[in-house]
Amino acid sequence: MENDESNSNKKTILNRREALFRFAGATGLASLAIRGAEALTGSTNQAQAANWQKLGTVVVSSRVRLPNGNGRVRNTIGGGFYHNLSIRSDGILFSCGYNLSGALADNTAISKSTYVQSTGVRNAVAADGGNANSIVLRSDGLVFATGSNDFGQLGDNTIVSKSTYVQAIGISNVVAVASWLHTLALRSDGLVFSCGENGAGKLGDDTLVSKRTYVQTIGISNAVAVSAGQFHSLALRSDGLVFACGSSGFGQLGDNSITSKRTFVQSTGISNAMAVAAGYQFSVALRSDGLIFACGNNFYGVLGDNTGVSKNTYVQSTGISNAIAIACGYSHVLALRSDGFIFACGQGTVGQRGDNATGSVRTYVQATGISNAIAIACGKFHSIALRSDGTVFSCGDNQYGQLGDNTTVSRATFIQSTGI
Repeated sequence: MENDESNSNKKTILNRREALFRFAGATGLASLAIRGAEALTGSTNQAQAANWQKLGTVVVSSRVRLPNGNGRVRNTIGGGFYHNLSIRSDGILFSCGYNLSGALADNTAISKSTYVQSTGVRNAVAADGGNANSIVLRSDGLVFATGSNDFGQLGDNTIVSKSTYVQAIGISNVVAVASWLHTLALRSDGLVFSCGENGAGKLGDDTLVSKRTYVQTIGISNAVAVSAGQFHSLALRSDGLVFACGSSGFGQLGDNSITSKRTFVQSTGISNAMAVAAGYQFSVALRSDGLIFACGNNFYGVLGDNTGVSKNTYVQSTGISNAIAIACGYSHVLALRSDGFIFACGQGTVGQRGDNATGSVRTYVQATGISNAIAIACGKFHSIALRSDGTVFSCGDNQYGQLGDNTTVSRATFIQSTGI
């Protein structure tokens, strides 16, 4: 009887983890981000669980929105190449950093070193940044975009850049978004759509032609998360299996080959995944037991397996356990542990790991200046963290003011941002 009860409890916990993941999703330069996920992993009160149910199918791509005691939502964060995004609990979006292409959507082309309010979108629930563009998901499931649009990545059927948010066309009922030079949108029915640059077939539509509006991808259904890398795309299926398409020159698709794919194919060496994140030429997956696996280009030790050898199938990273979130930059990875501490591996040239060092590391090390984190995100060479009190911290490259600390000085440890 005791074993039956124990198995029943384990099943309940796994079901709640699945519910948590289905709600949270994972994408872009980051993924599932909840600290102390007891709320949906075995010990929560009914009122808190009810708050999650009330939010319905509102799934955020790369950051997680946490309901507080009154059912409202805390800030969410997102990272672009050289800019940051933060959604306030009232659905208002703020941004800082690089703005020459209009990624901050404040109707100017002037970069900002502190957060400013964006225009053209309200009721935002998720945001992700690409190369010089931003993608926002609204609570009604519509997608809005701003910034660079050279390849049609804004999805508005033009290649004209925008300095305020405009609605993407041909897509609705979206629950997650992710962007780089292309954009992915996950629909509530589990189908994945894409637009923008299509080098190596990363749009997953079995062509190499860039698209100005969203098209349906091939080879994936029942998806619960998406993530966009520089030359490839990741999708996580509801059964915990990982699928990928696009370039695989360094094995970043994880299918035991270095051959590019124009449609989604299943990765190997990984199962029971609950989050995925795509970097420059590598991929990272978080398993339901809190362990991290990675594949692809292992430059700077970004796979975290204590080697510099690239892998074409997923291998386990070292120095980290009890992880509940992952986020990928260009050449570094962040992991959020269940106790609210952040760990990182890979390149640290401008302090993007936040461990007060600038060399490269091949295994996860603890970041400094940050605790009680509940969400993480990465830019190209910088990192962002959201604390449980709603404050935002950043570290790394700051040449365009993307750390939001009212300076352009890079930092090797996390510091608090201003204006949000």
